[in-house]
Amino acid sequence: MTDAAKNIVKDLPAISEDRIKPCSGCGKHVVETGITFWLVKISRAGLDRQGLNERVGLTMMMGGSSALGSMFAASPAAREVDNMDEICVCEGCAMSMPLAVLALSE
Repeated sequence: MTDAAKNIVKDLPAISEDRIKPCSGCGKHVVETGITFWLVKISRAGLDRQGLNERVGLTMMMGGSSALGSMFAASPAAREVDNMDEICVCEGCAMSMPLAVLALSE
């Protein structure tokens, strides 16, 4: 590895060791598979009907400006339904497997 490549990784924000886990695809520890890996967090979200209705109404009142309608709406447009743990995925699996399969294998 060149010095330039080492410096790129060195200058990135730190990740605590407890977040580094085996790859959800192949099961190997990401330390064994190379210098880079994917840290993936998947969340499921649902639309908030009240928030959407507020935005549509306010957008109509503001002359069709959706930016103003969103700015003045009190409720969010969507909410997080459930939250899944983070998964680690090595470069090889990230490039060869569908993400949904990797997320479900955890």
